[in-house]
Amino acid sequence: MKKSISALLLLALLSGCSQAPAPPSGPSAADLLAEGAKVYTKTCASCHMADGGGVPNLQPDLNDNPVVTGDPTTLIRVLIQGPAKVLPPDRPHFSNTMPSFAPTLSDEQIAAVLTYIRQQYNNNPSAIDVQKVAVIRNQYGG
Repeated sequence: MKKSISALLLLALLSGCSQAPAPPSGPSAADLLAEGAKVYTKTCASCHMADGGGVPNLQPDLNDNPVVTGDPTTLIRVLIQGPAKVLPPDRPHFSNTMPSFAPTLSDEQIAAVLTYIRQQYNNNPSAIDVQKVAVIRNQYGG
């Protein structure tokens, strides 16, 4: 009987406990794309154009671009370090050189704009993770 009462008391105590709140899951997909669109418009569109089409011989087209559709690590490094330090020397070259955006864009902004570019310009629907940007920035400088 004593064990039954103890078990009931323990059960009552445990059932009254609430679970710890779930950690925030980060921005929603819609918020991430909205932030990415803002960053793209402010930082990228003047060279790559609003439609991502670039300018022949000046800036590359982002639509169906193999760098954009490819490995996320390479793409993140292109923004953090600049393409000249990341892409092979025999790649197509353009008259305007893209700088490193490490000094001007946060990890969140880089993740947002790359996610936007991958989804907006017929590239790759997978999102870029903010934590991955942070790891790559720490690994390669920026």
